[in-house]
Amino acid sequence: MKINEYIIMTTKKQNLPLSGLILEMRNIIHNNGRFCFSDFVRDIEILISMQEKMNDFIQYWAIRENGTKIADYSHEVKIWAQSCKCQGIYKITFENGFYSFERINI
Repeated sequence: MKINEYIIMTTKKQNLPLSGLILEMRNIIHNNGRFCFSDFVRDIEILISMQEKMNDFIQYWAIRENGTKIADYSHEVKIWAQSCKCQGIYKITFENGFYSFERINI
């Protein structure tokens, strides 16, 4: 399955523990370039840090062929994604100890 096929098939996932969120994110980027993986590790570190400090939060995550970006606001990832072919933008919500994850169009 190619990345675009996986993205199209992805629907909103709810009540995910952190490990479930990481698995979903990894499945999306697994065929991408090496910088995508190093960015992905950094993105996970950001999510873990936020989870330790906040009860609830929303982040936006964008994927390109060779990189990812996570940010507080959707317009931040949209601008970044437009600088190269974007493969998808996702909304990550942490609420009541669990994550939800969904592809969005902005």
